Amino acid sequence: MSTHKLVLILPMALGLVAAEARISSADDSARLAELPTDSVITAAPNANLSEAGASDTDGSRPAPSAARVASLPHGVLSSDRLPRAQVPSSLAPLRAAPAFPSKPDIRPQAPSPSRAPQQPSAPDGPEVVSLPAHPADLWPDQDFAPSSAQTPGRRSPMADPLRRALRDALARAPRDLRAYYEAKTFEPVWISAHTDGAGALWPKIEAVLQQIETAHHEGLPAKRFDTQDLRKRVETHLRKRVENQRDADALDRQAAVQIETRLSALFVRYARAAHAGILTPKDVVSDVFSVPPVQDVETLLEPVKAGADPSEILREAIPHGADYQSLRAELQRLRLVLSQAEQMSQSADTTGIVARRGVLRPGAIDPDVTTIRQWLTIAGDLEEGGDPIPEVDGGTAFYDARMVEAVRSFQARNGLSPDGIIGPQTRAAINRGPQEKIERILVNMERLRWTNRPRGERHVRVNIPDFHVEIIDQGKVSFRSRVVVGKAKDHQTPEFSDVMTHVVVNPLWHVPREIATEEFLPLLINNPGVLAERNMYLVGAGGVEVDPWGVDWASMTPETFPFRLRQRSGPGNALGNVKFIFPNDWAIYLHDTPSKSLFRHQYRAYSHGCVRVARPEALAHALFAPQSDAPEALYSHLRKAGEQRWVNLDPPVPVHLDYRTAWIDENGALQTRPDVYGRDRKILQALRRAGVFDAPETRATAH
Repeated sequence: MSTHKLVLILPMALGLVAAEARISSADDSARLAELPTDSVITAAPNANLSEAGASDTDGSRPAPSAARVASLPHGVLSSDRLPRAQVPSSLAPLRAAPAFPSKPDIRPQAPSPSRAPQQPSAPDGPEVVSLPAHPADLWPDQDFAPSSAQTPGRRSPMADPLRRALRDALARAPRDLRAYYEAKTFEPVWISAHTDGAGALWPKIEAVLQQIETAHHEGLPAKRFDTQDLRKRVETHLRKRVENQRDADALDRQAAVQIETRLSALFVRYARAAHAGILTPKDVVSDVFSVPPVQDVETLLEPVKAGADPSEILREAIPHGADYQSLRAELQRLRLVLSQAEQMSQSADTTGIVARRGVLRPGAIDPDVTTIRQWLTIAGDLEEGGDPIPEVDGGTAFYDARMVEAVRSFQARNGLSPDGIIGPQTRAAINRGPQEKIERILVNMERLRWTNRPRGERHVRVNIPDFHVEIIDQGKVSFRSRVVVGKAKDHQTPEFSDVMTHVVVNPLWHVPREIATEEFLPLLINNPGVLAERNMYLVGAGGVEVDPWGVDWASMTPETFPFRLRQRSGPGNALGNVKFIFPNDWAIYLHDTPSKSLFRHQYRAYSHGCVRVARPEALAHALFAPQSDAPEALYSHLRKAGEQRWVNLDPPVPVHLDYRTAWIDENGALQTRPDVYGRDRKILQALRRAGVFDAPETRATAH
């Protein structure tokens, strides 16, 4: 046989049985086509934080560039000159481009009827796959330059009929997949014209298909990555090859083309979904500015061509962080628990596992206690066995001490006050059962795929629904504090990653225009003296201070308000004693606050978007520690100066503003938090539309 033809021989003992399906559906092709070939990441400059248009809290910008800062010990900069911090190139990917590239229109245009390829039927011969003679037959408006120039005296790679068939078949493939093959002069990735049989080919394909068939375990829509069509095509073509020996070579080429193109498309589509998610964040939630790390086609397929294990490449695409892997394991556990919980709910009130109202306190005897006891055992909060229930009237309906501890554990995991009292909130959390937790896990696994890139050995993390900020050092929490985040109704804190470059001690507050016109203008109309009472002043054109008593406030409107409002450092300053700067397009940062009482609340969404920190001095100490032998003394020295001081962080620290409503804590317990901004709901709806909650089809195949 010619070395330019492929013979696919597969042991019939494989016994492949597959259901009829179509792997190259329009939705699948569109999904793969819409994904960008590269992440859109830029490193925004950190220097010259302009005062113009800047503001300072809850939607504000950093301090003025007009101030010039003289050098102080320990990397301290005085207020005379704005520092120009340098962000290491290793941290540059944390700055997501604020503008998202528009997706090109890459939908195939319908071929002209006059140019549609025609192929004669062959009723008595083998199955013939209809392929266009050239990509231009399906893409008449595009230019198809030759992939490589032919050297005189050397045979062109495109003389190989297999490569020509691939070129023609890929005319209908997603653009980036077609471009990859074109750049490689349509050299196959999976098949080879020199393969002596399918014995070496099929194990590689089978390993890939088995890995893709675990999509359900990753919280991905199994039907979107259907393998049945590919399995059936292999089986069909192998059978026809045996039945049509006289045309075996031509048949093998057609089979090889279909296997190659369909397998590559499926491989890339699954790897990208497992690595970066199936949703485009910005299309689902407007305040999510994560840029998923989408892999390009060459990165995925070139190692396969070089001999790498393709199933291992797919496994490596899955996030390997402990956050993701622990949620993945909990997902499998809860799916097993769900069937037990559903059986329990059938024997309980139809409105929920625990339907009655009222409050259950330790020592109570109530039928609901028995049901709650069973549920806490299934959920893992109450161990089976253990100390026997005291011999009192009521038996399992007695709310004993061991069950009180289990209820406290359940409450803590669900962001409730762990008081051991079963009230309305605890009953509601129990009634949601495992299905609600499964949904939260699937939503948060998708979020973790969106941010599947290194976070930094040391980084700051704000979890918005948990109302906490942490410093993570080498995977361990080294600092933790309560925070207040943006109001749910109209000032939601966005999700993004950036780099903290400065700490500002004794900050000025440059009042955002929205706050100045909506909150302060009505006060000024009634009493211009309110500025002096709050240690504030007006700034007019050219930065000149304006006397508020000389302004005609009665004629002023929010649209005609010509001033900027500024608050001096000191007691009562809205930013407190310190703020933490990571320059970004949303003017969001962390800062102190004089409103300390809000930190006592369990629900803490009260700001205009910025993040207020309960322990700001301790956070400053922790951030100064890598660059100062005495971080507390350094901070104290700056505070006593009484004037605004800027400190460069060396090195700068990555910052991640996350929205995680489900995670596994250090004790292995599932923690959940309320969806304070309703973002889970939007993502959940999008995942449902994508088919994540559709039951995967089972396959009975002998291997």
